[in-house]
Amino acid sequence: MKNGLEEIFTKDKRVIKEITAQDINPQIDNVFPCNPVKRTHGSLAYFSLSSLESCYGHYWCEYIGQIYLLWKSKIKPDYYVFTQQLPFQKQFIHFICGVLNIPKEKILDFPSGTILKPDTLIFTSLLNSTKLVKCGKKVGHNKVYLPHFMKDFYKMLADSVPTNNSYGEKIYISRENVSPRNTTNEKEVQDLVSKYGFVTIHPEDFSLTEIISIFKNVKYLIGTNGSGMAPFFLTQKENARLLVLYPEFCPDTHFKILSSVFGIDFNYIRCKTLSCSGEHPREDDLTADLDGLRLFLDSIRL
Repeated sequence: MKNGLEEIFTKDKRVIKEITAQDINPQIDNVFPCNPVKRTHGSLAYFSLSSLESCYGHYWCEYIGQIYLLWKSKIKPDYYVFTQQLPFQKQFIHFICGVLNIPKEKILDFPSGTILKPDTLIFTSLLNSTKLVKCGKKVGHNKVYLPHFMKDFYKMLADSVPTNNSYGEKIYISRENVSPRNTTNEKEVQDLVSKYGFVTIHPEDFSLTEIISIFKNVKYLIGTNGSGMAPFFLTQKENARLLVLYPEFCPDTHFKILSSVFGIDFNYIRCKTLSCSGEHPREDDLTADLDGLRLFLDSIRL
C-alpha cells in the first residue's frame, strides 16, 4: 500500500488493484519506481480518498465516514494511518480520535509516497460512489449515495461539543474571502439576508470545535455551493432547511444527497454566471438571483 494513494501492488511494483473515489482504475498494470518501504508488524488501518481528502467538504463527509465505518465494525487494528498534513485535517483527527477513543500511540505517521507493508492491511469502502455528468462543456462527478449511518456519526460529533447559541438559528455562509466561486453581488446578498435575521459567517475564521458548536444550533442555512456548508448536517433542529446557490452550468448532487440522508429540506437556485474562471464551470463566479432568494426567505418568515 502506497501512503497517499490507494494502489495495492505486487513485489515487482506492478499495480494489481486500485480503490478509487471516482470508480476508475487508471493505475492498474503500471509499474511504480522504488519508493521507501516501511515494514509494520500487526494490523494497520489505512484511510485515504484519492486525494479528495485535501478538500474540507470531502473530509467532513466521506473521509471521516471511513473512520466511523471501521469503528462501527468493532475491528480494532494495531495501528492507524490518517491523512493529516493540512491544519484542518490535524484538527479533525485529534477531535475524532477523542470521540471514538482511538489511542494516539496507535497513530503512525509516514511521508507521502512511503510504501507500507503491514502483516494485515485494513482498508474501508470509500463511501463516494459517483457518476459522470455534463457541466457546460466540461465533465464533472456527482454523488450517487451516502450511507445512512453518517447521520448517527454526526449526532455523536454534535453531542460531544456544547451548543453555541450566540449566532442564532439562521446563518449565511460567505465565500467573499476565499476563491474560486465568488458571488459578484455579495454585499447585496448579505444585506438582504440580514433583513430576515440571518447572520453572515466565514467558516475559515473558526476552529473545528467552534464550527460544531455553532452549526448544531442552526436551522436555516444559505450559501454558495462549497465546503463551508458541510457542517450544517450537524444540526439538531427539526424541519431544518438548506438553500444552495449553484453556478449556472454546474448543479451538484452532494448536498442534495446529504439532505436526503439527514432529513433536511433541500432547496437550490441556479445563478447566472457572468465571470468565468476558464477552468471548470463548478469554479465559476456567480451572480445570486435576489428575487429567488427573497422567495425562499419569505417562505421561512411564513
